[in-house]
Amino acid sequence: MEIPTSLRNLAQILKVRKHQSKPYSLLLTSAISLTPEVLINICNSDNWDVFRTYLRGLGQNDRINVLTDYLGRQNNLKGYRALTHLIREGYFSTILTTNLDFTLEDTLLEYSLRSPTTQVLVVDRDKGEYIADVLDSHVSGIRIIKLHGSLRERVLPATFPDFFELPDIVRDGLKRYLNQDIVIVGSLQREDDITRSLTTRGGSSIYYVLPRVPSQKDNVVKVIRARSSDPRKFVIAGPYGHFESFFTSLESLLISNPSTTSQAPD
Repeated sequence: MEIPTSLRNLAQILKVRKHQSKPYSLLLTSAISLTPEVLINICNSDNWDVFRTYLRGLGQNDRINVLTDYLGRQNNLKGYRALTHLIREGYFSTILTTNLDFTLEDTLLEYSLRSPTTQVLVVDRDKGEYIADVLDSHVSGIRIIKLHGSLRERVLPATFPDFFELPDIVRDGLKRYLNQDIVIVGSLQREDDITRSLTTRGGSSIYYVLPRVPSQKDNVVKVIRARSSDPRKFVIAGPYGHFESFFTSLESLLISNPSTTSQAPD
């Protein structure tokens, strides 16, 4: 299957930005890991309301244990390895994520990228003031900011998976950061705290990557259009919108000797 023009355009832009030492921002959403298959494994249903009711019926420790059992494994490993290769080559440096798993941290270790210049910050574990300072800084190094907690550190919002507000100081820094040029991988359908931080003003670009073509009512699509951009040129959906195929394809387009073999998805 032919690689879509929007993906090729993104690869070209990332090359330019790397040469300018101004990498794109990257946001990974929880839709990457909380797939319908994972929901079925946890609560025997892919219905979100059934899932949330099941989790809300558990104590905090049991909730963390259940999620760790199904998300703590190395999920999406091939895609994360491709992403880590891209990070090592300088195409991304700050990664915001609402995922709870720790596969990215593990693949960074595989590539020997967990060094003093690599930071993993977790909201509700690390001070909000410090996270806000990191979001606003332009220091070199790799930074992973986990906005909704981390299972490895057993940090989980008490209201998960229901809507909750980020601390004010983190939200303000996040708003400034998200409204730079950014790649969003995964739907933001159930992450209102993130969606509300996107503004319709400004000329920053959003490349939106997800498995299914989003509706015109999708909040990210609305923001893309409000910024006078054509969503057809900035949405990467369908076979190449899956987490693994997106990052392995991007790796093949940008790196001459990719760590994984990228093939056109079915």
